[in-house]
Amino acid sequence: GGGTVRESRSDRVRWDDLESAFKGRIRTGVIANLRHKDLGRFLEDSRKLFTARVKHALRKDGNLKVNVVLSCKFETMKAGQIVEELKFFNTKNEVVLPSTDISDWFNTNVKEKLLAKVEDFQERESGWSLVEIINLAVNINRYIPIHGGLSTFIELPKEVQSKKAVVNIRNNDPYCFLWSVTAALHPVKNNVSVIGSYPHFSSVLRYEGLNFPIGLKDISK
Repeated sequence: GGGTVRESRSDRVRWDDLESAFKGRIRTGVIANLRHKDLGRFLEDSRKLFTARVKHALRKDGNLKVNVVLSCKFETMKAGQIVEELKFFNTKNEVVLPSTDISDWFNTNVKEKLLAKVEDFQERESGWSLVEIINLAVNINRYIPIHGGLSTFIELPKEVQSKKAVVNIRNNDPYCFLWSVTAALHPVKNNVSVIGSYPHFSSVLRYEGLNFPIGLKDISK
């Protein structure tokens, strides 16, 4: 007959679980693109899958930090030949709480940011055309909120500061040791004393069974 088959979202996007690390504190999944050619429509379809997974993680783990990485294939002409390359666009790690409207969070922190990044790339790197949307990787991390009222940050003596040879993280929580180890593992060139320059320590380190501020007996652990 002349009937049509209505396409469902599962025909266009699919969630695939990837590895988890650090006893489940970090989980990664990807939203695979099955049919989309338009980036905005792909992200709109991805929003409901993303929302369902993050809500599940919130029920299990409480406060989260989440970021995504968009993978796309672009092409351009070089020396008379078509050249294809994979490009990656990531978003910052942002907090998601049980009270967060996840749909609005996705629109603000994922959809709008990624559309702007891809548009900026195509304008800046003239000649590149989007030919395929691969997937959207989602990284879900447990988040330990900063507790006010206790900071273990100590200003360095002037003679040490003047040598500019020591990185002293300006933390406003009891976790100066964890921030220092994180800074050593992920060094930066600018704003070296600012915690926002580094990944959150909860996504880098294992510290189960340790008390903070840390004692000398625990440093070897």
